Amino acid sequence: MFDPTIFDNLKVLLEGAVYDLDLNGDLVVQERKDLVNLADMSRQYRIKFSGNKGKSEQAVEFELSMANEAMQKEWNGLAVHTGCRIFLLFTYQEALSEEGMPEEQRIREIWGDEVSISHQISIEKTPAGKIQKSHLIKLDFGRLINEDNAEDLEKMVRFALVTLEK
Repeated sequence: MFDPTIFDNLKVLLEGAVYDLDLNGDLVVQERKDLVNLADMSRQYRIKFSGNKGKSEQAVEFELSMANEAMQKEWNGLAVHTGCRIFLLFTYQEALSEEGMPEEQRIREIWGDEVSISHQISIEKTPAGKIQKSHLIKLDFGRLINEDNAEDLEKMVRFALVTLEK
């Protein structure tokens, strides 16, 4: 019989929280990936959505991952301090200022000062010669999460939606 890991349980909870809001018309799911890295047997789940307020050029992607070492500890009953990492990646199709302001200030108002924020600005030229700018803002909470944080996942999805719509 299959014994779900912390990763499996959190993935189901995250997916459920996102799809519940999608069914209500509060957001639009754009992409979903459930990946196994066969080289190191780690797991990763990514789900990307945009708000339903007409800002389709803005999206957020949740990235939930669990390293092989953590899974091995859990399977062997050694899972005292193990869990998953979670990152949020906000994408804006038009690049913001280099400093990311006021986006970073707004994100800190919603997510707090403990979260680590990094920025990546990209400029690409399409085959048609059009210039596309994008700005990726990555939130790293710097800790592992497990089933004890299950209620936080639904709140995180709602906070992500608020972040997109402000």
